[in-house]
Amino acid sequence: SILMAPRREPPPRYDGPLATLSETGFQDSRTEVDMFVATQIDGHDVRTSMERTKQKNAGMGMGIVPVYVEHAIPAGRPVSVTIMGHSFHTAPILAILNSEYEATGTVTFTPAVNRVYEIKGKLGEKYSAVWIEEAATGGVMGKKIEKRGG
Repeated sequence: SILMAPRREPPPRYDGPLATLSETGFQDSRTEVDMFVATQIDGHDVRTSMERTKQKNAGMGMGIVPVYVEHAIPAGRPVSVTIMGHSFHTAPILAILNSEYEATGTVTFTPAVNRVYEIKGKLGEKYSAVWIEEAATGGVMGKKIEKRGG
């Protein structure tokens, strides 16, 4: 499963200028959050808000308190980010009983130094999408990953 990821190789050390990539989400109910996360940066796996949230909420019953992750990413050069939108439930039984929607794909863009970017999205039965936008302007970076139908 996507939540039980193996131990990862850390990305190579990077000492150049940085930008920030923030994961976000939308809490639908006490037990479900739509999360918009980065699963890879320049081909290297990174820890996501889904994993952090799963750890933080372990043994806490059905309610969910999301924990969002920020990534420091290289700036001033193209960066390839694999992003995913996924309906996240605290308990496996809830994932079975409720529809889970997902959109995933890779976006390449050149972050500006010290700028903040956010992974945003929308998940639903007829249309799901995930994208990266500049926090200050709301401008979409690269392209939207879109999926039509359930």
